Amino acid sequence: MSLTNEDLLAISQLLDTKLDARLKPIENDIKSIRDEQILMKDEQRRLWEGQKGLCDEQRKLWEGQKELRDEQKELRDEQKKIRDEQRKLWEGQKELRDEQRKQREELKELREGQKELRDEQKRINLIIENDILHGINILVENYVPAAKRFEKAVERMDAMQADIDIMKKVLAEHSEKLEKIS
Repeated sequence: MSLTNEDLLAISQLLDTKLDARLKPIENDIKSIRDEQILMKDEQRRLWEGQKGLCDEQRKLWEGQKELRDEQKELRDEQKKIRDEQRKLWEGQKELRDEQRKQREELKELREGQKELRDEQKRINLIIENDILHGINILVENYVPAAKRFEKAVERMDAMQADIDIMKKVLAEHSEKLEKIS
């Protein structure tokens, strides 16, 4: 009994169909992992952008603090001038004392504002440390084992494809030999 070209073609198509059926779930898994990887990269980008925004905000706060310090220095210089004028102008003494009291209240408010900013900065740092970094660590822990599994699956697929190619060659050779014999 010899196999015809149609028989060989049918066998080849049957093997291709079986191979496709076995490879399809693996391809789907690989696509799913790639999709998850894209999502993780997007999430990581958003986290970096959020962190950059926080850094920008922190820089603005520092600049604001510098401006406040400059204003404080200006206020202190103004106080000195007021004290000099106070020695000269006894009539304006009460008015200057009221201005001095207001400046102290403003300074107190500024210090309270600085304390609130520091507290907010600590809260943000805790959020980054506890929530964001924890989430990144979980993503990394899940990504590495899955990637290793799929690397092994790809190696098995390559080996299976090589085996199929060899089988096709052997079938073709045997078919030629059988045709020569018959």
